[in-house]
Amino acid sequence: MPVNFITVNPNYLITSEDLYLLVNASIAARQIFSQDPVKALYSIEVAPGSAVQTPADFRTYVHDNFSAVGHFIGSVPMLPRDMGGAVDTELMVYGINGVRVAGRNFSQFSGIVIILISGP
Repeated sequence: MPVNFITVNPNYLITSEDLYLLVNASIAARQIFSQDPVKALYSIEVAPGSAVQTPADFRTYVHDNFSAVGHFIGSVPMLPRDMGGAVDTELMVYGINGVRVAGRNFSQFSGIVIILISGP
């Protein structure tokens, strides 16, 4: 019996808002890492590197190098259904009776970028 693998396309960067958020998060991360005492923790910026300077440079870099990694949080919006929500305030999934979201996958906000900095 042949195996049919599913294809999942999350449509990353399909909207200008996706790119806008990631570009601005990258610019903010650079600003954070250029401040004392954080800048003392490293000697060189590896990515995106010193050649990336302007917002246009960042757009090109993010577009060409973006990849999703890790663990999604806040991926199930807690909003009214007509606003794109997936769960109500009781964490009940719209359109499916008796199903709740458990864990930290719901959020009252979507598109949140979280930057964690850890040091020695």
